[in-house]
Amino acid sequence: MKKFIYALMAFAAVLVGCSDKEEDSGYKFGNYQWLSEEIPSELGIDLKGELLIDADVDEQGGVSFAIIAQKNSNMGIEEGDIILLQSATYNISKKDDSGKRYSLLVNEQFYSIEFINETTLKFFITEESYYIFNRVTNNYSLSNAKKFDDLNVSLIPSKECDWAGGEIEFSLSNGAPIKSIKFDVVSQNVTVYNDMNSILEDNVITLGFYEANGKIANASMVITATDYNGKEYWCTIMSKGWRPAFYKEVGEEFKEVDPSQTWERGGNCWIGVESYEGEVEYTGNTDSFEGIRYSNTLFDVAGSSNNKICFDIPHTNGYDTFYFWYGEEYSFATKIEITD
Repeated sequence: MKKFIYALMAFAAVLVGCSDKEEDSGYKFGNYQWLSEEIPSELGIDLKGELLIDADVDEQGGVSFAIIAQKNSNMGIEEGDIILLQSATYNISKKDDSGKRYSLLVNEQFYSIEFINETTLKFFITEESYYIFNRVTNNYSLSNAKKFDDLNVSLIPSKECDWAGGEIEFSLSNGAPIKSIKFDVVSQNVTVYNDMNSILEDNVITLGFYEANGKIANASMVITATDYNGKEYWCTIMSKGWRPAFYKEVGEEFKEVDPSQTWERGGNCWIGVESYEGEVEYTGNTDSFEGIRYSNTLFDVAGSSNNKICFDIPHTNGYDTFYFWYGEEYSFATKIEITD
């Protein structure tokens, strides 16, 4: 990364002693800003945007390197923010008589650039690899630029919340590896439901099921990660509580019932999913409630209404089991007895 930065420094700036070499050809670096269409991967920077080179515009006799960034909320960056990478001085000389090719000397290392025209040039990282830069027409102000070194490294969850049973993966915004990770449930009066606690494996957490005062509950969790330098980072996520629900239709209303009670053959039963906020939506064209899936073997779907699914009960005595699950680790199995 440093080698490439130095190459960019050399490429972008022109000292007073080199200005006469530019005047000979008409191709000038100094007093201009140059912009690439992408951030060179050789910089090893976990940001998206464009690379800006300021040659003597912000400060005479020097060059600055900055990123015109795309939005990155995890690092506190808004669309169009200018992130200053580094400022320096450099030297440059013509490489041939065409006036289009220049050799750059930076810290005893040489690099090459080649003009395509007066407003477009190639910067060569190797003899075959280069990036295109175009001259800026309306200069960017670097006076309020954020310094790259000041950007906070943050712990990034793949999701901020999910249904219980789902998975959330974590990474550091600077791409550094995570040495260890742990979680703490911080919601008050929340306990683990039926031994289905959250599970951490590598940098992924499987969200557990929680309850409060005997009822399903959402659980806020603080995730703490430690890198190999011993520095800690944290973020907050939520496990959204849910449970299967069984109903009987009474008149024009639905009454929730204990699924262990007798179900009359030839009749029907209704299923749904309840969350901490209320009923989970069923759209009628999937086999799930917002991703919470169900299955059974004997009952046939007879229709749906009000976020509930109706099943015909077979005309024979016996048993059937309804399964509900979200993710791969946990599931609910509810046995239904069919009698006269």
